[in-house]
Amino acid sequence: MSKSASWERFKEELLPIVLLFVLSFTIRFMGGAWETKWDNDAYMARQAEYIYSFGHPAVPDAFSSAPLYQPGMVYLLALVGWIIDLIPFKFSLSSMAIAEGLVPPLLGAGTVLVIYWFAKSLFNKSAGVVAGLLASFSHFLIFRTMKGFVFHDALSLFLIILTVVVVWKALKIVENPFPDEFKTKAVYLATILAPAVLIGVTGFTWGGYFILHAILIFYGLLLSAFYLVHRNSMRGAKKYLLKTWVFISSTLLFGTIIALILYPVRGPSEIL
Repeated sequence: MSKSASWERFKEELLPIVLLFVLSFTIRFMGGAWETKWDNDAYMARQAEYIYSFGHPAVPDAFSSAPLYQPGMVYLLALVGWIIDLIPFKFSLSSMAIAEGLVPPLLGAGTVLVIYWFAKSLFNKSAGVVAGLLASFSHFLIFRTMKGFVFHDALSLFLIILTVVVVWKALKIVENPFPDEFKTKAVYLATILAPAVLIGVTGFTWGGYFILHAILIFYGLLLSAFYLVHRNSMRGAKKYLLKTWVFISSTLLFGTIIALILYPVRGPSEIL
């Protein structure tokens, strides 16, 4: 590939991604603080530091009456802290302080890229860029993904939006018959199973992950209503509607099972 062709490909495919990532990360990193001050964020930071030091969360937390929120975010923070320890460089801040400062903005920037990709897939690259810019400056997203804001929001938002996008991709795959080639078959199965795994991981991060159940069921009901209204002109769509409901039901069932295995919700107070 020539240099000019490589540069054209970079401008066409990678440049919007790089610019959106840098923009959204910078906005989020410049806000917030290295030392978290908010109650919920301080709670999650303490739990992450306890996992980092002892390998498991502190239950109960000596400084909080809360039992334990879904620990997905705290395990991620501890993992990033351990990875930073592997870097042969002496930082002025502790590895956990760096993790607590970097992880939320990185997740926020990742969320923006997922939104960009989804809009680009639905419409075109221009729509993706516009959606990415709007997400980069969205107060709703910024406030939950700034430096030091280590409550579950940054990770759960990323996982919820990613799950919706992967579900949409899986629904497109379901339209096609089951392939014969081994490689294509593996991609087909992985695409269909990925939403259930993501729902399980989201449940490990936020007790309110049932919003994904509502989204999928609402989509299925809308599709069913559309089919009933236009059933005379959509005779061939009955099979797809059935496959869609089988996919939605099995995805929600197995996703919920994975979530309950990872972290059983012990009461309504944990669905926050």
